[in-house]
Amino acid sequence: MTEGNLKDERELQLKVSLVGGKPPIWRRVVVGEAMTLAELHQVIQIAMGWLDYHLYEFEIKGNRYTTIDPDTTDSAIASDSVTLRDVRLRRPGTKFRYDYDFGDGWRHVIEVEKANPIDRASSCPRCLGGRRACPPEDSGGLYGYGRMLQIVDNPQHPEHAELQEWLPPGFDPAHFDLQEVNSQLSAHLQDRSG
Repeated sequence: MTEGNLKDERELQLKVSLVGGKPPIWRRVVVGEAMTLAELHQVIQIAMGWLDYHLYEFEIKGNRYTTIDPDTTDSAIASDSVTLRDVRLRRPGTKFRYDYDFGDGWRHVIEVEKANPIDRASSCPRCLGGRRACPPEDSGGLYGYGRMLQIVDNPQHPEHAELQEWLPPGFDPAHFDLQEVNSQLSAHLQDRSG
């Protein structure tokens, strides 16, 4: 990369919101635009609290990007072959879609909030904030998750004890731990570079 290109490199501040979450469930992350969409998928998985058990797809400006073999997926582009720079997402207010787990149907809207010159003193990727815990994997989409929360809140419900055993230990739907997310992002970054 030339010195001129380094000056043009940007970091993007993105707000990732789970569509239909009430109250809202979201994360604000900063990523370098040299990151591939496959790498952004990993950042979203960590920031949201997903466990990367399922397939995913981005839809950006009418194009679909995924890990599914493009030869078997109609018009999809391999997500590890395209960077954020390639899809030109620098304009604040630009929105695109990220779907995770096609069975449960977790749809996210990602909005570009800022595009700033890379801050070499800060680690990237990083999470700046968020709200509420992510629904547990395989909880049945928004309907299933809402039903699950009703059962958890009602110790008299016949499924309460069984659901408590199924949930991750100490699950609190209102909890978001920024420090833990950034610790996991840092560990993921070290794993990739080590």
